[in-house]
Amino acid sequence: MAFDFAAGWLGGCMGLFAGHPFDTVKVRLQTQGVKGQYKGTLDCFLQIIRKESPLALYKGVTSPLFGVALINGIVFGTYGPALRFFQNHYQQQTDEPCLHQSQYFKVAAAGSVAGFVQSFVCSPVELAKTKLQVQQKTYDGKKCLQHNRSSLYNGPVDVLRRLIKHDGIRGFYRGLWSTVLRDVPAFAIYFSSYSYLCNSLAQKGQSEYDLAAWKVILAGGTAGCLSWIVNIPIDVVKSRIQADSIAEPKYRGFMDCMLKIYRNEGPRALFRGLVPILLRAFPTNGTTFVVYSFSLQYMSNLLENDYN
Repeated sequence: MAFDFAAGWLGGCMGLFAGHPFDTVKVRLQTQGVKGQYKGTLDCFLQIIRKESPLALYKGVTSPLFGVALINGIVFGTYGPALRFFQNHYQQQTDEPCLHQSQYFKVAAAGSVAGFVQSFVCSPVELAKTKLQVQQKTYDGKKCLQHNRSSLYNGPVDVLRRLIKHDGIRGFYRGLWSTVLRDVPAFAIYFSSYSYLCNSLAQKGQSEYDLAAWKVILAGGTAGCLSWIVNIPIDVVKSRIQADSIAEPKYRGFMDCMLKIYRNEGPRALFRGLVPILLRAFPTNGTTFVVYSFSLQYMSNLLENDYN
C-alpha cells in the first residue's frame, strides 16, 4: 500500500502540471452563464492569456498541488489493496493468457471504492481550486483594473477559511455529493478501461509494468478521456455548485442546479468544457499512469534487491 501511495503521489504531481491550464479553461467555460463571455475553448484560452497573463492558466494550481499527493495517494493506495481483495476473495480460474472478463469487473469495483474514498479529500481541494479559477483580476500593464479587491481570494487556505467562517464545516464540503456521484463511476471506468487497453497492447506474457512508455501513455490517456466523457454533466453541476456565491447562492443542491441549467441554458450547457476536458485528460492521465507504473516497478525492484 505504501508503494501504491508513493507512486500515485509522483504520478499525480506530474500529471497535474501537464493538464492544469486546460482545467482552468474547462472551469471558466462551465461556470459562465447564458450570455457567456467565451465563444469556445480557444477563445477562452486566448482571452485568459491576453487579459490576465499566461500565468492565469495556472490559477488554483497550489490547491490541487498540495492536495494531489494525498488524493492520488488515496486513489492508488486504495485501488491496489481493493483490487487484491476482490481478486483473492472472488477467484476464477482461466487458462486464457489475458485477463478474464470477470477480472474487469473486479478492477471496476476496486476503482469505485477508490473513487468513493478519495472524494472526501478531493471535494474541498477542488472547491478551493474552482473558487480561485473563476475569480478574474485583469491588468493593463502594471495597473490593476479590478478595484474591488476585497472580493478576491488570496489563496486556497483563504477560500476554505471564508467558507468555514460562513457555513461551518458544511461549507468546507460544498459539492461533496456531486463529487461522489462523479468519481465513483468515473474511477470504475478509468481503471477497467486502462487495464483492458494495457492488456490489448501487451504481447503474450507481458503485464502492464512491462509495456513501453508510449503504450502506457496511450492506455492511460485514453482511459482518462473515456471516464470524463461519461461524467461531464455531473462535473458541470459540481463546478456550478462549487463556484456559486457563498453569501447569495443560486442553487439549493445537485438536482436544483441541474434542472436550472437544463431549463435556462439547454442540454448543451451540461456538456460545456468537454473539449478542454479531453485536451487535459489525455496528457494528465497518460503522464500520471506512466510515472505511477514505472515508479511502482522501480520501488518494487529496489525492495526485491534489498532482500536478495
